Amino acid sequence: MLAYHGLGRAGDFARSEDAERAIEPAAFARQMLLLHRAGYRTIRLEQLIRFARGEDVELPPHPLVVTFDGGLARSWTGGDAILRELGFSAAVFVDVGRVNARDPDSLTWDELSRLQSSGRWDVQLQAGTGGHLIRYGAAPEDVGPFYAYRGSEEVLGGWRERVFGDIAWAERQLAARVRGYRPLAFAPPYGNYGQAGTNDRRIPRVLLARLLDSFETVFTRDGSGFAARGAGTSAPLGRIEITPDMSDSRLHALLTQDDHQPPYASQPPSTTVALPVL
Repeated sequence: MLAYHGLGRAGDFARSEDAERAIEPAAFARQMLLLHRAGYRTIRLEQLIRFARGEDVELPPHPLVVTFDGGLARSWTGGDAILRELGFSAAVFVDVGRVNARDPDSLTWDELSRLQSSGRWDVQLQAGTGGHLIRYGAAPEDVGPFYAYRGSEEVLGGWRERVFGDIAWAERQLAARVRGYRPLAFAPPYGNYGQAGTNDRRIPRVLLARLLDSFETVFTRDGSGFAARGAGTSAPLGRIEITPDMSDSRLHALLTQDDHQPPYASQPPSTTVALPVL
């Protein structure tokens, strides 16, 4: 499973965080073409979830899930053409706060509905207004993701009210505004529901349980390429994060590593899958 942020040049984005994590559309198109030529085919989130449950589901020999975090408009405008050309699909995890604030770099509600109805995209939730860092201590470096950390003067009950309320608000927005939306997966900002860093060891357990009340699974950025069959959707699913410095050869190595470590593929490959060189 691959996790992208946005598609564009650094100057295309107002926020430095978006600019630093985005890759150029040409690089994305090249990666998709190379993967297609190597035999990879995308599957939808529903297929992935059924597979993770251990259900019988027909998958291609080398299944792939392509995801975009943040709900940036350039993920669509920069990536949809190559997805359509190759018959690929993708999922976009939406920062609802940015959509609602009409952030110029974000997809709009109308565009999200169009994506969901296209048959190529699954629109899912990343955050309500919590897609940012908060301060939890006095030192300048004492900042962490909104969902994964208690504030400096916050007890666990206050954290729960703040975080659970934000997620519930975002769920209502997607259900009301995106035609055909179904809650399948949640990808917390920074890939962190507390498992990758927190100031309260209770948070990962409490937050994961809350998320699994609403969603079939939770996506992180912990580097795993595919889901283990029969692991159950209560197990968070890792993704390979694609950054601007990710080379084609490194991506190839990460994906073929998963291909050779059952049960990470639906069918153990009989030969090494090599990415062709353009």
